[in-house]
Amino acid sequence: MKKKHIYLLFFFVVFFSAFNHVQAQSPSGKITFQAVVRDTNNRLIVNQNVGVRISILDGSRTGPIVFQETHNVLSNSQGLITLHMGAGNLLQGNFRNVNWSDSWVKTEIDIYGNQNYSITDISPVNAVPYTLYSENVSDTALHNYLVQNNYITDATATLF
Repeated sequence: MKKKHIYLLFFFVVFFSAFNHVQAQSPSGKITFQAVVRDTNNRLIVNQNVGVRISILDGSRTGPIVFQETHNVLSNSQGLITLHMGAGNLLQGNFRNVNWSDSWVKTEIDIYGNQNYSITDISPVNAVPYTLYSENVSDTALHNYLVQNNYITDATATLF
């Protein structure tokens, strides 16, 4: 009987692990963003509502805004905030239409939870969020490979 429980437990662990792996591979249309928030005196902002405005800029740090949203999040006991870009209060644009190949992210923070943003940072997107980018890929030949209906195949392979 004990052996049966061990096999059953093993089955559930493997089953749910496989399910989580499949879940992790599908694009969610969002990007997780985390930051540690401090005031001008370098003190952590803990357990406090924080206002955040996220803007995606096209081409350069001074480029036009192609997407913008706001969030109101609660910092934790270490001053950490976590939000999902693409799931905030939309101000402008469409997150799914962003050209990720040459984008910059502008973050603005109001430590009092309002919209008086005083902490600003602009950073390039150094890695393309491939799951989001791949949604816009059409049937294309890449060297000896063919991307067709989101599958990659060897374009030189023969069936027989």
